[in-house]
Amino acid sequence: MTKKAEINQDNFESLLVWLHRDRETAGKIYESVRNRLVRIFYARGYDDAEELADVTIDRVAGKITELSETYRGDPFLYFHGVAKRVFLEYSRKPRLQELPVNLINETDGDDEAEIYYKCLDNCLAKMPPTQQQLILEYYQGEKQAKIKHRKFIEARLGISNQTLRVRLLRMRESLQKCVLDCVREKFC
Repeated sequence: MTKKAEINQDNFESLLVWLHRDRETAGKIYESVRNRLVRIFYARGYDDAEELADVTIDRVAGKITELSETYRGDPFLYFHGVAKRVFLEYSRKPRLQELPVNLINETDGDDEAEIYYKCLDNCLAKMPPTQQQLILEYYQGEKQAKIKHRKFIEARLGISNQTLRVRLLRMRESLQKCVLDCVREKFC
């Protein structure tokens, strides 16, 4: 996870005052900012979007003394700028641990690709049928046929392209972790 700034009660109180002089209004603005940050991180495909939003808010709160004196304008724009930096830091870190290249040496008559395919089949079988169907449908076809089919899926499900991509990203990450765990089990 990204480096988390520690926030103290004084910084939090100052943050609320910076957002608005009226405490109730400041609380509503705070919730709105946090919800918007969470949506941004979810849209970028991160399941721990709430934690990343909190990291962002904590960092802003850590600089609140300086901000309250110098920053003018919409506070959300400042939060958004910090969120971009948090996102960049987080996206540089590997999200799933990859298998070491030398993990698979000698196999019992199976070649490496065959073992991965067996693990993939096992992991797909563990998924709910609707997810299995969706992930298999999503990757079928090539070029224009693939694009056309994905638009069909979006229409059938009544969701946007971005929503479909985020769903598939989460499924793919889960599937990848399962496959890597399966391969490790066979060779470790």
